Amino acid sequence: MATLRYDPFRRWGWMLWGLPGRSAQRASIEHYQVPNELVLSVTRRHPVVLVSTVVACACVVIVGLAAGSSVAVIPPSAVFLAWRFWSWRVACYVLTDQRLLFVDGIVYARVRGLPLRKVLDATYRRTIAGRLFGYGTIALTIEGQLGFCTLRTISRPDALYFSIHHLIAVRDETEAF
Repeated sequence: MATLRYDPFRRWGWMLWGLPGRSAQRASIEHYQVPNELVLSVTRRHPVVLVSTVVACACVVIVGLAAGSSVAVIPPSAVFLAWRFWSWRVACYVLTDQRLLFVDGIVYARVRGLPLRKVLDATYRRTIAGRLFGYGTIALTIEGQLGFCTLRTISRPDALYFSIHHLIAVRDETEAF
């Protein structure tokens, strides 16, 4: 009997067609899932993280044009900007019913996992800019670790935060019995 699995990549639809690395990323996520693990949410860092890169590249191009060396400056700036955009595009956070995974990497996939049984609490913060543009920061308190594991500039942080808290509450409730 086949089990139905939620496919978070399908809902992005046309936005993913033709982007290099997405099929490799999807395969790597499926490769690291345990048999009965259910994907609940997939999100990435907000596009606002690319603003500093765009501003830096624009400044370099403007200075290069003013100095008359546009041929030497524009191609490397464009390659750097494309590399940063592609790197941002393939990186994502995957919340399953058992773990929180961070998948990134252009040349090779790197998957870092955090078992949800080690998460004690989550703190959610949004600045005024975060409220306006739709991003926030989630800090996770991890059992046996000093400090926090921080997920910065996350798109749609509300959904991820509430999902993590729901899973923690369910875990705590089932452990109580």
